[in-house]
Amino acid sequence: MAVLLAIGGHTGTGKTTLAYRLRKECPALKTALIIEDDEIRRELLGIGLGQVMSDTDYSEDVSRNVLEDIKIKTAGALSSGISVINSSGFFSSAAQGAVEDMAKDASAPFAGLWLTASRPKMEERIAKRNKVNNSLGAALRISNKFRWKTVFKLRSVICMKIEAIIR
Repeated sequence: MAVLLAIGGHTGTGKTTLAYRLRKECPALKTALIIEDDEIRRELLGIGLGQVMSDTDYSEDVSRNVLEDIKIKTAGALSSGISVINSSGFFSSAAQGAVEDMAKDASAPFAGLWLTASRPKMEERIAKRNKVNNSLGAALRISNKFRWKTVFKLRSVICMKIEAIIR
């Protein structure tokens, strides 16, 4: 059974790292499609990894287009029986509701995780990333509005929870 796992958090909290580790270590997610909003944003806007994204790249119009693309890719994967790990920011209540609705529309189990890290740790991770692909852009947008309550720190616990959701 396909499942939709959404991993939210600010830039530098480890969303993408966790997504790839879960796919590698969690049997239920071995073939999962990983969807990253900034990857889609870069694709839609024609921005390469070596280019810095600006605040305008995060405008409401662009974000709406990114979300629509995410919906299409998620629906396609879930309808084909492929699990999805979406490691995006999910800062707005609209984005949070939309990803939950994607699971409902596909009759797929859903789990939402919110990652946190200290600001110095986030800045350290972003600085390391920028040495590789210069992608800081509008990175440290701070928002405390998030309604998902499911937060786990250990990958093994997450895998057990995902396995339980699927059963």
